[in-house]
Amino acid sequence: MGLAICRRLCELMGGTIGAVSTLGAGSTVTFTVRAPATELARRDPVPDTAPSLAGKRVLVVDDNAVNRQILLRHTASWGMHPAETASPATALRWITEGERFDLVMLDLQMAEMDGLALAEAIRASPHGAELPLILLTSLGRPRNLGTADLAAVLTKPLNPSQVFSTLVRVLAGSAGPAARVAAPSTEVAAGTSGPLRILVAEDHPVNQRLVLLLLAKLGHRADLVSDGVEAVAAVRRRDYDVVLMDVQMPELDGLAATREIRARLGDRQPWIIAVTANALHGDREACLAEGMDDYLTKPLEKSDLARALSRRPRPAPDPAPDPDPAPTVLDPTDPAPTVLDPIAIANLRELVGDDPKALSGLVEDYLTETPPLLDALRAAVARGDAGQAHQATHTLKSIGATFGARAMADLCRRAESHAGAPADMAPVVAAIAAEHDRVTLALAKLI
Repeated sequence: MGLAICRRLCELMGGTIGAVSTLGAGSTVTFTVRAPATELARRDPVPDTAPSLAGKRVLVVDDNAVNRQILLRHTASWGMHPAETASPATALRWITEGERFDLVMLDLQMAEMDGLALAEAIRASPHGAELPLILLTSLGRPRNLGTADLAAVLTKPLNPSQVFSTLVRVLAGSAGPAARVAAPSTEVAAGTSGPLRILVAEDHPVNQRLVLLLLAKLGHRADLVSDGVEAVAAVRRRDYDVVLMDVQMPELDGLAATREIRARLGDRQPWIIAVTANALHGDREACLAEGMDDYLTKPLEKSDLARALSRRPRPAPDPAPDPDPAPTVLDPTDPAPTVLDPIAIANLRELVGDDPKALSGLVEDYLTETPPLLDALRAAVARGDAGQAHQATHTLKSIGATFGARAMADLCRRAESHAGAPADMAPVVAAIAAEHDRVTLALAKLI
């Protein structure tokens, strides 16, 4: 099944795939695809070094040799002097005997002694009271951090740019252990006691990037899944405070995923917030009836998201949120409607901190992701596939509204609510394509 899917994907990209298997030895899979060359730089470049890291001694404690080598290679490339051990007892002995380190990175799951127990033992030693400690975990942020007084918690797989920025932040601070926190140095949503463990279930890359940016502005990091099946699996693997659940996703939609979570998790239930591009009467009630706790409409606003996160009960829920705002409807026959809502563009600029490169990245995502959606819509209408046509128009509507393309979003809303034969949608699909061209030209001027 996997090879069949990959073969189809390669063929769609103008390439081929082949596999050779040897009994008892394994398989070798090779593929080719056609792709345009690009000269774009990485969006998360990691500097070669930083003054605050150069010459600093870091101790890496992890019983996995591969993980240790990765961290040793990165920290050494940033001008640091790393040391490593697989033994928590050895690490504790070095620190107790006065070996000087500026920072310790320790894994949570180790057979000899777990990372939290080691951190508490280091804190109890004469030379470890002021030592910055960073916990590495593949299980999300632990609920009970005990008295370890951690400087940061990083979740695997580790992103080099994330590790770099965390090390710079931790070593640049001069505060003692009582003032150190594991949260990023950004604002935290009002009404929350600190960074939340958040899962984002969203199937489209543009919306994924936007919601992660919004959460970062509010002081939160999140795990990301692309459909309802992955969302159910994720909440069964680890505990989350909040799940931001897109309602319309492939494989298993947000409503069905919520039913699965409510049925399977017992008393380990997260606070589930529905996120949808719909803003019709009865949509909120439908979401709440399926077991969701709150409801947000796209495009998301930072203030609305902050209020929704703050409504997570501790221990009792707050009153229900305000009623849905009425959707903005433009007259598509208006000969000169505003292509992009300036307020939406201003909100995007604020979201990325007026960083032109970050804004360009969002626009490039739009320019890359929406043409295939438009092609999928045309193909679905041509073959009479109402379900695929509905999915494509829903996603286009959501992304268009995010970038202030209100006329295009309204046309998509009309197509999405079409109840007749898919072939009858051809005129509105043509109008969507024409408006998409206008939006593309307007967004391209922002890059």
